[in-house]
Amino acid sequence: MSEHKITTVETGIVGGTIYQRAKWSAVLKAPDAEPKEFSGNLHLLYKQQQDGSWKILTHTWN
Repeated sequence: MSEHKITTVETGIVGGTIYQRAKWSAVLKAPDAEPKEFSGNLHLLYKQQQDGSWKILTHTWN
């Protein structure tokens, strides 16, 4: 896998939750085949903890 890219589409904060939407792509270069590009969506949610820190609530690739 090479040429991995993530392009942020949108980020924001709603209350104690941060959200991030992005597009991703990568190229698979198998030894005996033409390179093939894959791409999809990326969604992340972060939840603010009582101590003020942030932890990932969900992390989804498709």
